[in-house]
Amino acid sequence: MTFARRVHWLRRAALPLWRGTGAPEIRLTFDDGPHPEHTPAVLDRLAAHGLTATFFLVGNRITDPALVRRITDAGHEIGNHTFSHAVPRWSDIAVSLGDVVR
Repeated sequence: MTFARRVHWLRRAALPLWRGTGAPEIRLTFDDGPHPEHTPAVLDRLAAHGLTATFFLVGNRITDPALVRRITDAGHEIGNHTFSHAVPRWSDIAVSLGDVVR
């Protein structure tokens, strides 16, 4: 696994946010996790650089609640990326909304 060992991934993953009150901020986001191997490696790399990020987790991919606790204990934010990551269907919005709530 070379992804988390490379520093240049920070530049590719960063999205600048302009708040209008000073210098721009950088928000790192990681989607579709957690992954039992890659997420801990990313957390280690973020800690080594003193950075925080937002992790958008898919509910049915959470196999180890301790990993989710590790994410939050390190000061990262968690976002909801639905439970099953199904493609939303406007024809059945109730099902799509239920996946988000679940």
